[in-house]
Amino acid sequence: MELDQEQQAVLDGAAGPTPQKAMRLLVDLGHVAGAERLIPISSAHVAGVSPLTGGDGLRRFLADLSAAGAASVAVPTTLNSAGCDKQRFDAMGITVEGFLEAQFEIIQAYSAL
Repeated sequence: MELDQEQQAVLDGAAGPTPQKAMRLLVDLGHVAGAERLIPISSAHVAGVSPLTGGDGLRRFLADLSAAGAASVAVPTTLNSAGCDKQRFDAMGITVEGFLEAQFEIIQAYSAL
């Protein structure tokens, strides 16, 4: 994938470790998709919110990104609904062990970004 100078600088770590990790993810996904280049965006939507679909990999990645404290999104960003009511969790019938804790860990990490 072809990167311009600014994108390459981010990938090389010039903007810090968190943007570098995010750029690495974009570049890797671009390679998998056969993309020739990145395109400018003015907003983004993130679908990965559930621990059922994102698993421990999502939790670790978000914890790593949000651990820097000063990390933030570069464009206005929306998320899929987390779909979990803490007060009515038992009524939801989710039997996955640790789901509630994992769900709110993910939400907290996204909130930090």
